[in-house]
Amino acid sequence: MPTSAEHSPSSKNEKGSKNKPSNIGACYTASLPLNINQPDGTNAPLIYAAFSAKCSDDGQAASDRAAADARDAVEKGDWLEAYGSYHWAQRFRHYVYQGTHPDEFDMEHALGETAIQSGFFVYAKRHYESAFQNRTKLIGPSHPDTLVSLTGYAGVLIEIGLPDHALSILAPAVGRAKDALGPDHPVTIDLLQQYGRALMQLNRVYEAEQTFALVLAERERLDTGNEIARAISAADLANALAVRNRYNAAKPYAERAVKTLAEKYGVRRTDVARSQASLGTVLLGLGEAESAEVHFRSAIAALDGTGADLPLRKRINQRLGLALLRQPAKRDLALGPLQAAATDQSQIGGFKRENGNHAVHRLLIDAYYAKADEAGSSMDALELADHSPGVFRSMLQSFDNSADRAIVSAIGRSASGASGELVRTRERMLIEREELQAEHAAAQGDGGAESEKFRIALIHNGDAIRRNEDRIRKIFPEYFDFLGSKTIDIDTPYELLRPGEALLMVVPTEISTQILYYANGHHVWKRTSATPEEINSAVRRLLWDVGAPNNASPAEIVSWMDEMANKGAYPYSFAQAKFLYDQLFSGLNRDDVDHVFVVADGPLASLPLGLLVDEIPQGRTGDPKTLRSASWLSNQLSFSVLPSLQTLFFLRKHRAGDNHATRNKFIGIGDPILDGDANTRGGSAHRRRSGNHAPSLRNVFRTGGIGTDETKIALDELRSLARLPGTAEELTNLSQIFGSPDNSLYLSDRATETNVKSRRLDADVLAFATHGLLAGEINGAIEPGLVLTPPAAATSNDDGYLAMSEIAFLDLDAEWVILSACNTAAGDGSSGAAGLSGLARAFFFAGAENLLVSHWPVRDAVAARMTVRTVELTTGKSPLTRASALQQAMKEIRDDPSRDSAADSWAHPNAWAPFSLVGDGSAK
Repeated sequence: MPTSAEHSPSSKNEKGSKNKPSNIGACYTASLPLNINQPDGTNAPLIYAAFSAKCSDDGQAASDRAAADARDAVEKGDWLEAYGSYHWAQRFRHYVYQGTHPDEFDMEHALGETAIQSGFFVYAKRHYESAFQNRTKLIGPSHPDTLVSLTGYAGVLIEIGLPDHALSILAPAVGRAKDALGPDHPVTIDLLQQYGRALMQLNRVYEAEQTFALVLAERERLDTGNEIARAISAADLANALAVRNRYNAAKPYAERAVKTLAEKYGVRRTDVARSQASLGTVLLGLGEAESAEVHFRSAIAALDGTGADLPLRKRINQRLGLALLRQPAKRDLALGPLQAAATDQSQIGGFKRENGNHAVHRLLIDAYYAKADEAGSSMDALELADHSPGVFRSMLQSFDNSADRAIVSAIGRSASGASGELVRTRERMLIEREELQAEHAAAQGDGGAESEKFRIALIHNGDAIRRNEDRIRKIFPEYFDFLGSKTIDIDTPYELLRPGEALLMVVPTEISTQILYYANGHHVWKRTSATPEEINSAVRRLLWDVGAPNNASPAEIVSWMDEMANKGAYPYSFAQAKFLYDQLFSGLNRDDVDHVFVVADGPLASLPLGLLVDEIPQGRTGDPKTLRSASWLSNQLSFSVLPSLQTLFFLRKHRAGDNHATRNKFIGIGDPILDGDANTRGGSAHRRRSGNHAPSLRNVFRTGGIGTDETKIALDELRSLARLPGTAEELTNLSQIFGSPDNSLYLSDRATETNVKSRRLDADVLAFATHGLLAGEINGAIEPGLVLTPPAAATSNDDGYLAMSEIAFLDLDAEWVILSACNTAAGDGSSGAAGLSGLARAFFFAGAENLLVSHWPVRDAVAARMTVRTVELTTGKSPLTRASALQQAMKEIRDDPSRDSAADSWAHPNAWAPFSLVGDGSAK
């Protein structure tokens, strides 16, 4: 049992050494209740009293006997029994020492070890934290035993989905260990290994790989004889290499770990399982699904006797399901392990996670389809009601719901009366909790000197949040029902959709792309005949055609350029547009449908579906006449994009509506003062085909942001961007639609972060017209954001760049936010791209109810007409819905021949198709 230290009885203080009876074992056993293994210590004094009556009052001896029983249970592999015995060992020691001696916390640490092996994560966190904090007080923050408990505590935080918290504790601890113990001390190396695991969970995989490589090299250099520790480090390194698709490099490390840990007696089952799973992952990556299956099953078998809700078990079941799906003859067997992986995925050991495992649910959809196929159902269209309702649930849970939480928070905050105020209070308290947790973590990382006051503050904060939420449940119960999807079932879309509306859910999975379609009182579940890569390739091609971020390879670009030679100045791949139309819409009934809500993820979320066609036109693809005559889907349907079905439910059931009689009509922000030559946004399609011209957007909005305090925007680089005078004209024209309200425009020297952050942005329509940048486009921009007028000198409040995390906490309440800037919805067409950009999610969290966003750089002249005309069409005596207004504005721009030239035409979708409406497009 790898506890920190269990000192010999001779090292105890005198309080535990007197009157030692001769038969401790018999007396101890006779004193124990039948339910000793239950994690409940309320009757420990009674047990001690019973022990004293039978065998004297030597609690130290009883504790030693219980600890010995625990070690025996560990050797037998019975972690649950070991936990129970260590529980009483700790209770006896506490009765003797009352928190005044380090020996008491030897047992507390041991409890953490056995609790995590038994799946008691709530208890493991509590025990490790207690051992760490009390050892800090008694023997100091840099003592090896203290640091060992910190290592265990961080490990639990990683397991329960709090790797950022673990990292904030581990970083200073590693420094303390190096200073106090030396860089090659085993405890220092153990801390580094946990540091690497936290990095892995945060998707900082390259850093994790480097850390694991260093740890393994140090263990091998020291050659301390701890072969098990070296094997565990090899397994971690193999896992990091596998995640980076370096399977051949990972394989020898994974094989070494499996061989060593399988042959050693007394190895923890979780370590054996991790090594087997690492090798299985490597083999799966190498295309050896059958061999991978064997190792995943061995990993599951190694976890017999551990907690049923162990996150590691769930992860391995997920990989086992994937291995089975990749074997066509065994696909129908994947359902069992994947259901086990998905069971209560949002609740791990008593800790509720914000998001369930989206990847598991996508695999589950494939497994359900395989079962339906095995039963002889049609492969073209399956009636969902005839199969497991689990399909519908997995479709819902396969989407990242961070945008949903942002939207429901925004609408909840904007609600009138007591319900809105309670939701606003909850939001403030949740932000305070994030700040307190960060302070608590920092205090623990520094040795825990001030952690107690932050712990108490967190308790008070939690109590206040619970009281607030109890009140919300009484007067606004749907708020929490929505967040938990309790009110969403298979028939919900029928209740939400109005005449003429349809819902299209598109989920990329391992085997194909799955589609769920509701229209005219019926629903259909189907999957594409094309492979995921065929879908992805077509999306990349169309994004390249319109000049959008596309994740295309250099070889693809060369091939496409050759293919488009001699086809006109601005050709378009109608073949790929028709291919995607067939994959998505073939077999779906569109009779009497004029508006479609689209819920999509992966590559197809990066593509406005209006630029698809249902037939290939005759003529050269680069001819404006051919482009205008094409049977564009945008001519037939209007579209609204939704992060999920849950979003539509809440918008339809609980929209704030017209509760804002005093709200401003319009606020426009843009035309920042920049030093670059005056320029226009966007450009013609053919001039922008040099390749992958924008980095992939990988940042997904999280409450609290990414930490902009550490962002150092390169002001000179920001100032050198081109001035955009066309944005002032666009915003001025928008304001005129609403009668040019006073103080509605923030242009040039007024378009500053200070002005944006210092006022309430309360408007029917709020418009930003400026440069929109992706993460990494200028130095220091680690998040996507909007460019405003740079200050003379940057401050923490104003550096000229309104970053994603700053947007999230603007004082904003807007019916409609128009982001007339480049790439405000941009994905890159890759399989891992977020369905809604972090920038858009941030505006939802801040208080937007609807968004107009762009998928690629928008041309100045087009933006000025598109946004103004769209808003104009939603006003007046016969207003159109937002979706219909956008549809009409796109058609007018496409049909305008005045911009045709030898080098350009607005008939190309690069000009008319960049915008998407996000929200309830049926609203006016």
